[in-house]
Amino acid sequence: MDGSVNRLLRNGLLLISITVAGCNGHQASESASRPFAGQRLAVVIPEGSGFEQTLRPVLDEWAAQTGASSTVVSYSGLKPARNPSRSVPRPSFGQVIGQQPAEEAAVVIVPLTGLSELAAGGSLLPIPESRQTAEHLNWRDVLSGLREHAASFKGHPMVVPLSCPVLVCYYRADLLKKAGLSPPRTWDEYQHLVETLNQWAPGLTAVEPWNKSWRTTMFLARAVSYATHPGNYSLFFDISSGQPLIGTPGFVRALKETRHALTRMPPKVKTYTPMHCRQEFLAGRAAMAVTVEPSDVYLAGGESARPLAVNMPRSTGIEVTVTPLPGRRTVFNRSSGKWE
Repeated sequence: MDGSVNRLLRNGLLLISITVAGCNGHQASESASRPFAGQRLAVVIPEGSGFEQTLRPVLDEWAAQTGASSTVVSYSGLKPARNPSRSVPRPSFGQVIGQQPAEEAAVVIVPLTGLSELAAGGSLLPIPESRQTAEHLNWRDVLSGLREHAASFKGHPMVVPLSCPVLVCYYRADLLKKAGLSPPRTWDEYQHLVETLNQWAPGLTAVEPWNKSWRTTMFLARAVSYATHPGNYSLFFDISSGQPLIGTPGFVRALKETRHALTRMPPKVKTYTPMHCRQEFLAGRAAMAVTVEPSDVYLAGGESARPLAVNMPRSTGIEVTVTPLPGRRTVFNRSSGKWE
């Protein structure tokens, strides 16, 4: 499939299992112009992901180019259903996979949170080295963080990563320039901009995604840079004792600063997803926003999968700066018990 699939299928990993049907004479005659003529593809997707609507135009275009046909099948079981009141139960992941015809190729999309379940059940097999090359999956050229960690088990690639939504900061570049300011490099500088909004962006707010689905992610975005010392191996749990480290000074200081920061934001941010934050920013009501890039909004925060960010109206006269999340100038060293 072409690059448009990579733009559409977000918040998941692509797990590929391919069995190619034999070609008859008619299929062979078509193969020169349509390389997959006569072959069938099943795209297996998580229930409630909304991929049915976003996938169909892409699959139809791909079928016209290649000669293949496709079906979209949804499953439940790897994540909580978003519509528990549905009248027709969906089959489980295992049932869907087991029911695929032997001659039908299958592309299975699974959420990041479902990988551990699949790995524990022995459902993942290494991707052969012959399929990792540039002319096939081009394994070495996709999303290095996911590729080397979540997508690999015991050093062997198991799945092909599509994307993982990454939080970024949006700023009103026009207002920053007018005030002679720059986007912050640290959370302290970020907070200073929040505290002085009435001076450089009067009447506007700062927003972050603090609804239930994003609360933990947003806190860790602020806390991990305080708690990740290069000399300390463990982050969340001590590797020797198994004791949790969430109560250590790096996390505690971040919690105090986070609680203070929330008092300087609209109370509604406790219900906001990244999509809401981006809406507030593009509508001209917020001068700063923590959100995700447009291509990663499809499943952000658990809301229905819709390309909302792509079509969001943008207030006239807005100049946008997008930067990585800020970092810290100090970090806590648990070995020495000191801030450095």
